[in-house]
Amino acid sequence: MALSILFLAVGCASEAPPLWPHPMRDGVNGSPGDYANYDFEHREASPDMEVEIIWTTIPSDADTDGNGVFASSQFWHESYSGPINTAGYMGSQVMRSGNGTEKRVFIFSCWDADSTRQVSWDSDTNNCRRFGGEGVGSHCILEFPIQEGVQYNFRYAMSKHDSTGAHWTGTVLDTSTGVSYNVGTLVYPHLDGYTGFGNLQFHTDDFLEYFSGGDCEGAATTGVGIRGPYFHGKTSTASQAYPSYNSADQCERSVADRCIPGHTDMCGKPNVHLGGGKGVVRDTTNGQPLWTSSLNRVV
Repeated sequence: MALSILFLAVGCASEAPPLWPHPMRDGVNGSPGDYANYDFEHREASPDMEVEIIWTTIPSDADTDGNGVFASSQFWHESYSGPINTAGYMGSQVMRSGNGTEKRVFIFSCWDADSTRQVSWDSDTNNCRRFGGEGVGSHCILEFPIQEGVQYNFRYAMSKHDSTGAHWTGTVLDTSTGVSYNVGTLVYPHLDGYTGFGNLQFHTDDFLEYFSGGDCEGAATTGVGIRGPYFHGKTSTASQAYPSYNSADQCERSVADRCIPGHTDMCGKPNVHLGGGKGVVRDTTNGQPLWTSSLNRVV
């Protein structure tokens, strides 16, 4: 499934770039899947992006069906256009390790601009590497003991630029302790007219993907709240959010909603909750505005 967002501007609307084709989005693999699209007003590109993440349900290592889940927000740099594929994503993953524990990580990634202008990373970063399979680029991964109910603020921003390129760093603030952690720093070579790949276009979308597959009725139950996403130093966010369900997908064990369970003060803007797996009941429809007073629910 290729996701798109309506990007609202004065007197016009434009479609955000799609995600890479992927078997988790094709609507025929039978696994749960959640997507949230947003409306954004027109504004200049941003030097940063921040997402507040609250996992509400994390599987245990004993859950063997579909226990590999990615909660993520997509981004596009200013230079993105057709063959210049300067896009990426940031978020968190939970997955079965097979040794009695559930592996949990924060991750951000960016594709290469093209085959000759590739993404690298700072020499003092030891948790970044190349990836392939769904396009080619580099990513940074921090294994972290993510806990249910705790808010983690994940920020992606340019930390410096030099002759090598623009250095973009991912950091995670654990709000339960007040401690920040460095996920890593990717380096983007300068493209014509831009510092590195440029700033971030002012739009995004979110997704919850079962990247390990899984049976529709038996896949591990997961849930994650997303607050924001924010741009421009957390001064800007979307004006509306919508569920995006693939009409070709017969599995309805997934839902995008407006309230984050367990947090009575987190309903409506800027909150979205994505859930999937066995026992999940879909109670919203494709394209239904989430941030309206008529959708009040008891959490």
